[in-house]
Amino acid sequence: MFKKRLFSIILVVMMVSAIMPSISSAAGETWQSAIQLTERKAVDFTIPTEDTEIWYKVSVPKNDQTIELRVSGYGKFENIIHADLYDGKKLMDGDETRIKYWGRLSSAQTMYYKFTNAGDYYIRIYGEVNLTPLQIQYTLIQPDAYENNDVWKKATPMVKDTPMQFTLTADNDEDYFKVTVPSADQTIKITVDKADGGQFEDGIHADLYDGKKLMDGDETRIKYLGWLSSAQTMEYKLTNAGDYYIRIYGGVNLTPLTIQSNFGYPGAVIKTVPSQNTTDFIYDTEDPGVSVTLPTDKLDIVTDKTTAVSAIQSAISGMEDEQKVSATGVDLVTLYAEAAVAQAASKTVKGGDIVIDQASVQELQTTAAEVKSAAEQTLVSSKITTKRNLNADVKFKTSESASVKITIDTSAANLSVDNVRVETPVYAVSLSAESIKANAKDSPLVITITESSSSAALPIDANTILASAESHIAYSLNEGIYSDENSMLLAAVNAKTYQITFNKTLTENIKVALPPAQGDPTYQAVVDSSGKAVGGKYNPVTKTIDVKIKNSDTYTVKENKKDFTDIVNKTKEMQNAITVLASKGIINGISETSFAPDLSITRAEIAALIVRTLSKYDPDEDGGFSDVPRSAWYFGVAGSAKKHGIMVGNKDIFFPLDTIPKDQITAVAARVLRNEMKYKDPEDVNKELSVYTDVTSLAEWSRTDIALATRENLVVRRYDGKFDPTAKMTRGDAAIILYRMFMKIW
Repeated sequence: MFKKRLFSIILVVMMVSAIMPSISSAAGETWQSAIQLTERKAVDFTIPTEDTEIWYKVSVPKNDQTIELRVSGYGKFENIIHADLYDGKKLMDGDETRIKYWGRLSSAQTMYYKFTNAGDYYIRIYGEVNLTPLQIQYTLIQPDAYENNDVWKKATPMVKDTPMQFTLTADNDEDYFKVTVPSADQTIKITVDKADGGQFEDGIHADLYDGKKLMDGDETRIKYLGWLSSAQTMEYKLTNAGDYYIRIYGGVNLTPLTIQSNFGYPGAVIKTVPSQNTTDFIYDTEDPGVSVTLPTDKLDIVTDKTTAVSAIQSAISGMEDEQKVSATGVDLVTLYAEAAVAQAASKTVKGGDIVIDQASVQELQTTAAEVKSAAEQTLVSSKITTKRNLNADVKFKTSESASVKITIDTSAANLSVDNVRVETPVYAVSLSAESIKANAKDSPLVITITESSSSAALPIDANTILASAESHIAYSLNEGIYSDENSMLLAAVNAKTYQITFNKTLTENIKVALPPAQGDPTYQAVVDSSGKAVGGKYNPVTKTIDVKIKNSDTYTVKENKKDFTDIVNKTKEMQNAITVLASKGIINGISETSFAPDLSITRAEIAALIVRTLSKYDPDEDGGFSDVPRSAWYFGVAGSAKKHGIMVGNKDIFFPLDTIPKDQITAVAARVLRNEMKYKDPEDVNKELSVYTDVTSLAEWSRTDIALATRENLVVRRYDGKFDPTAKMTRGDAAIILYRMFMKIW
């Protein structure tokens, strides 16, 4: 029956390929053949292959105009899209240096750039495959029509936390609102929403101005609050007290909208909590570093210290100032710098039989140390302060991938490098120095990886057609010809399994990097032969799903999203944290459809989540706790947590069933970053803790850990500015803290 079904599938594909025109790739197009865009007119495009790039031309008639560039789609963004902006005059002179990198687009976005000079400018669109049509459109924003006048003096004063209504009756209509901030180092929060009976009829813009600058005649806005087409809240940290002004303008909105202001604790990043969540905690905080896009293509040309530094500088040049000091921004550029170091300290080996010993690594080890030092200096000179020690890694590259055998010699246990990575065109294996010492100190460790496809069992003629079917399917999907046959055929083409075997029982994990499955990698997990998720996280630098394992098994990457019906009314951040961690097999619901986010969480449950996150769970590990019987489900959890310094209890007592308070779970998360990722303690603990109004209530043992967690944005903050160390955490709150920690462990 399956063979008959397969024949039908193949026949459909062959018929489609016969009657449909072939796909024409845009790869190789340059700015000289760019498509002229017309202002306010949307143009469709697709990215049929990864080497496709499309150039568009924008003519700017006047000086000092700002382009509003919007990329959107009829359907979904299937994969990541990038857009670069180039100066036409520079291109004519042969200088292809981009003047703006628009960033990583995985959903509809609007970006802005102010042109000093009139002329022709060029937009390069490229990235991963997107077969469903997307659109690009631009608008030129004229210089401020109200320059050199005092319209802002008529601004309506706002009362803190009090919504005020407004409408925009014409395209050139605008409103000014005045916010008086009483003290320095406050974060202003501006919320624009619909009033009762109102709706967003068109896009709204909001600019923030400094009152002192306005008085001096300088109308330069200090923050552009973005394109608003639905209720949104934006934040900005104000260094000085004083009057600030908000300018509202954009499309026509005749039904009433509201604007509301607030300002909070120093450095806060505040977002609106949905009305159905009555809580003291501030959810949906947004680190500006999340939007950092790394130029991973630059890593491909790294060969030595000079090119590594150049790649790192390129990554830094695409970061805004606020991203350079954000916890996530610093973490991502640090990860990128480590990849540049490893690429510079790499060598190519022939064949699939690779031996790692002291002699083969010695020269690379020296190179890695030198490039690491240069990378650190580059970051410091760019005013980026790394919060953890940079790794000095080395890499062996092979062109083989079907079957690879890696032998770790006992002499490798004496290496001083942080990690040794073996990279194939498809997957990679990384071993930390600790893993090498633990697993290969007495006898060689042999790792064998065999790649296979689920289509291997199909008849040979079917496999021959499958090998060339992807382009036909891509075309048919692009043309809207979607069917179960296409879906089944794609699955057969793309499904990969990796049989990984070790010649001995491992005592420490190794890291394996596998290619993502088709689609969004957010909820993808690595699963073993039993179908159990064993972890997996998307690495934005290597574009792989990374997982730590120590068992011989057959592994594959698959979509593993879990849908819990009782979290739909929770904040977006909590929903995302729960869903992501559940997809990785780290956190579980109380049933297939229920998570119970409001229930309290115990020390044993937190310990279980942590050791699963780190892939360090040993069910037989005995922690020697008098209150942890061997028959308890958390026996190995408590022992594993103690062994790895995560949760050690009090002498021989673990308190497994006690509800965990906020200071303990925060301290645990901080210790994990310190132990696993070499995060450095804050130089000034008191400064980090000064953001809390109840700092004196913090126990002495917890202060350094909480300071580290605060700096790295692990803490779920409160509206009243307190830390509240004894607050009992819910399962949903715990998921947020663990998710933030999870996103920093590589």
